[in-house]
Amino acid sequence: LVGTQILAKGHDFSNVTMMAMLDIDSSLEFPDFRAGERTFQLLVQAAGRAGRGGLAGKVYLQGHHVGHKIISDALSHDFDGFAEKELQKRKVLGYPPFKRSVIYEWTSTQQGKLFDLKKNIERAIDQWSQESIEVGQAKFMGPTTPGVARVKGKYRLSLVVMYDSRKVIEMLNSGFEQILRDYSNIQMRVDVDPTNLI
Repeated sequence: LVGTQILAKGHDFSNVTMMAMLDIDSSLEFPDFRAGERTFQLLVQAAGRAGRGGLAGKVYLQGHHVGHKIISDALSHDFDGFAEKELQKRKVLGYPPFKRSVIYEWTSTQQGKLFDLKKNIERAIDQWSQESIEVGQAKFMGPTTPGVARVKGKYRLSLVVMYDSRKVIEMLNSGFEQILRDYSNIQMRVDVDPTNLI
């Protein structure tokens, strides 16, 4: 069988005794704080496809950093060790589950309008951070052009916010809606506690 990650998603293929995973460490480089967790899950799931029932199985890996600690934790099924290290890292960096997260995304067919909006959002965030302790303590990543800059003919601009207080979201929502009144043809989407930051 030759396939993408879909082969790792829990299907029970009988008589499969070997699994080869190519470029396995590339998923560690995704710009998402859950990249390590997703890589760990994928490795454990994919390795579980080989050697079902009473058959012995072998798993072959190819990559640039196959000795990475996350990969070795997955291969040794060290769930507790991985979780402990991952949670410690997220606590230090202020990522979920220790903070909540939200993604704001703005789209427009006019790239110039998004560039102008970006400058206004940056100025507004600076001002709100000085006016509100809660906003000042939030962590802002962006606004920036995401990896996929254009979807279905519309340009994209995104902002990721890690926060503690619901007041932050209320203030940002209200402020962004106010800013958008000066722009036509720009839509805003809000994703609270997203499962994917890309």
